[in-house]
Amino acid sequence: MNGTQTALKFILEARKNEGIKTKIKEIMESASLNDLVKIGQEQGFSFTTEDLKEAFKHDWNIRWHRYNPVLS
Repeated sequence: MNGTQTALKFILEARKNEGIKTKIKEIMESASLNDLVKIGQEQGFSFTTEDLKEAFKHDWNIRWHRYNPVLS
């Protein structure tokens, strides 16, 4: 699994894991990508900020296609 795939897995896990959600909410006002990478590392995920940026692109694209009323 490459870094982008790992970051995408982290994004998906963060949506359902209350512990990760809480950590993100605690830093939300001043969070940086580095902070999110650090939270990911604490949870056993290994990815870079560049991987996370790429994963966000994929995530938004997937969700746009899934929830776009024109495509549904």
